[in-house]
Amino acid sequence: MGLPNVIVCVGGCDDHKIPQAAVTVFSPSTSTFWCLEKMSYSIALCGSVVMEDNSVFVCGGLTTTDETNRVSRYYPVHNTWESVAPLQHRWAGSGVAALGGRVYVAGGYYYVNDNWEPLRSVECYDVLTDSWQRVAQLPVDDLWGCSMVAVDDRVYMFGGISQQRKTNAVFCYDPTSDTGSRLADMPTARNWCCACVGPRGLVYVIGGRRSGAKYLNCVEAYDTTTNVWLKKRGMITKRSMAGCGCVDGKIYVLGGASTEEECLDSIEFYDENTDTWTMHECRLPKAIRGFGCAVMKMQKD
Repeated sequence: MGLPNVIVCVGGCDDHKIPQAAVTVFSPSTSTFWCLEKMSYSIALCGSVVMEDNSVFVCGGLTTTDETNRVSRYYPVHNTWESVAPLQHRWAGSGVAALGGRVYVAGGYYYVNDNWEPLRSVECYDVLTDSWQRVAQLPVDDLWGCSMVAVDDRVYMFGGISQQRKTNAVFCYDPTSDTGSRLADMPTARNWCCACVGPRGLVYVIGGRRSGAKYLNCVEAYDTTTNVWLKKRGMITKRSMAGCGCVDGKIYVLGGASTEEECLDSIEFYDENTDTWTMHECRLPKAIRGFGCAVMKMQKD
């Protein structure tokens, strides 16, 4: 559309673990930030995706009181938010991806009777009918804290927590046959990692946490055509609950947390040609983690 790609960061938690309503845009091409219209509620551990019409969907997440099934849609032309049909279940820590004009939300958890209850459900949103429906469940009993991307005609889920343990499992959902399958395991088991499709089609799974609350800087790339994992150079900073996106041939990783108490405001980017990471001169306006992150087209004016 002749507009530059930018990275949109929605909600998230600060050092005090308080959900936010702010929506921040980072433009790598101009090294600038600006703020969009805030959401009508504060949210963290939500999922956000950009659709083909450049609108942004924010699904589920953790509010200041509990998990929610609210879904909001942002229209960049008018800088406005609207509520759309809610999810069938309230949940946080889900994987979210967009494919073929539909939004997919998988896994997650909710808090009930003093316990964290994980889910294995997958819901699909149809933009034309403004409705959600259940599709084939995940091929595991439960999953939350995973990362999720769409490549070609399938949706892929990486890592997370299953059966109360960090997992290196990788799952694929095929909307055409409404079936799920397990693929080659990641080399590193982890949750709260972020993932995006790189400039040459590889899926990069970045950072996260492993057993013992160990924060990671490891980066592994998955080839969906060969079902093979490739080891890549680790980030400069260990990060969990960060956001990421590929813009103009570089992969940017924003914010996150390096310890349970410390949020990050730093940004670093990866060059696939040289397999190197570089700290960006810019920093987020506020240290934040657990936010929705997506790449869209927009210019400041």
